[in-house]
Amino acid sequence: MTRKQIVFNLILFLAVQTVFAQDNKEDIQGWHLQDYSEAVRGTNVEKAYTELLADKTPKQQVLVAVIDSGIDTKHEDLAEIIWTNPNEIAGNGIDDDKNGYIDDVHGWNFLGNANGDMVGKDNLEVTRLYKKLSEKWEGKTASEIKKEDLEDWKYYQKVKNEFEQGRNEADKMMQRYSSFEMMYLASQKLLTEQLGENFSIEDVEGLESDNAGVVQAKGFILNLAENGVDQEYIEGWGDYVKSQADWYYNPDVDVRRDIIKDDPNNIYERGYGNPNVDGTEPNHGTHVAGIIGAIRNNGIGINGVANSVTIMPVRTVPGGDEHDKDVANAIRYAVDNGARVVNMSFGKSFSPNEKVVAEAIQYAEDKGVLLVHAAGNDGANVDVVDNFPTNYSKYIKGKVKTYMTVGASSLNANKDFPASFSNYGAKSVDIFAPGVDIYSTYPENNYQFSNGTSMAAPVVSGVAALIMSYYPDLSAKQVKKILEKTSRDLSTAMVYLPGSGGSDDEGNEIPKEEIEFKELSRTAGLIDAYEALILAERKSKFK
Repeated sequence: MTRKQIVFNLILFLAVQTVFAQDNKEDIQGWHLQDYSEAVRGTNVEKAYTELLADKTPKQQVLVAVIDSGIDTKHEDLAEIIWTNPNEIAGNGIDDDKNGYIDDVHGWNFLGNANGDMVGKDNLEVTRLYKKLSEKWEGKTASEIKKEDLEDWKYYQKVKNEFEQGRNEADKMMQRYSSFEMMYLASQKLLTEQLGENFSIEDVEGLESDNAGVVQAKGFILNLAENGVDQEYIEGWGDYVKSQADWYYNPDVDVRRDIIKDDPNNIYERGYGNPNVDGTEPNHGTHVAGIIGAIRNNGIGINGVANSVTIMPVRTVPGGDEHDKDVANAIRYAVDNGARVVNMSFGKSFSPNEKVVAEAIQYAEDKGVLLVHAAGNDGANVDVVDNFPTNYSKYIKGKVKTYMTVGASSLNANKDFPASFSNYGAKSVDIFAPGVDIYSTYPENNYQFSNGTSMAAPVVSGVAALIMSYYPDLSAKQVKKILEKTSRDLSTAMVYLPGSGGSDDEGNEIPKEEIEFKELSRTAGLIDAYEALILAERKSKFK
């Protein structure tokens, strides 16, 4: 494997991971809370606390639901703000508050069963669709299809094409990783024979040998070190690649049948799952929760955006794609149990039961709840390509006025301002917020940097909750309007189009496309907590 191939594979792995190494990044911890400047495009959160809120007291705790992978409810920077259901008695096996969920003391886990078993990984929606539709359409040509079935058959062809492309790429990634792993293990073995166990990079640099194999191993390991690759990275890359092959694109996976045991044909079924909101791997959800409301100024960890919030964990997102039924139930659960803001840092390109999710989104608007959704990390125009859930569903009349879709920005005050991975859309993406190098809580009292629109959405959720905590009379519709109206206008800034550039099949560099920022979102703006709070005070009866 050449150096170019090694680096390509590592870049591919990093592009789909949210967690990045935090070496040499101490100076940018919490940058997303800092003042907006020519050097750092922050959100003015700290400025708002210092100049606007120093002499004010929050009027209420705002309940923010985090629909995600689960949350480490015992984390040192989160435990005190995890929601406790006041009407439920822990562990008595009774639905005390009669909301349909037994022992939901801290929220609910839709990825499990009453025996306590839980889903970790799942497949992608395209895989589930391929399995279902192929039973009806596989092997049939267009000439065999009745006129009334032609659209369904064409839809199957689209699903089949995307599934096969994904599975083929997963197989290629597995082959690349296997080749890399073989070279890595062989190199480690050779160097261990020369240097002993637990050798350091300095030991490798100082190693002299006439053995061609040892020289090659030395160069290989030093090359990895130069690119910031350590054992943890390699294990994470391997886990991702294996997950693609073994779970994401594996039609034989069926967690509903094997674990959850609900009725997959009843999309309005409720009550399944269990109360274990931590889940199997609460990395993602814990990071999101910390961005929103990690306890401020407690002398440990980080500061969240909002200082008067309670976090409701609603576990819905596995390793793989979430199910529409679970998403709809999660939104309704959050709304019915008092959430004023619902953070949704997830998404997918197919939604076979789109209607049930659209109905839940409409339900949230009817109940005055703000939904904040991450735009996605494909570097794609979601005005053109599908990304679910969406505020532009064919099952929603008009447009829900309490729904926000958030793109990701970086700290860079230059053409790299939009995150290179962020989805965008002049119609479908409402606002941008920081989503690159965001430092937040991680399970077992740890903290990590992460990237993604998954990190941008909770910044917006946090600012929304901050406004609601000081100005509780403002409705979700008003708060959304305030966030959009006060966003920092960057409409004419020339930026690189997310997803553009890279290299062709022969390794030749493709230049990035330049575009005005107004082409990337409806407001062409970056969220600004300071200006939002000023306008909120003008609109509110609470001064």
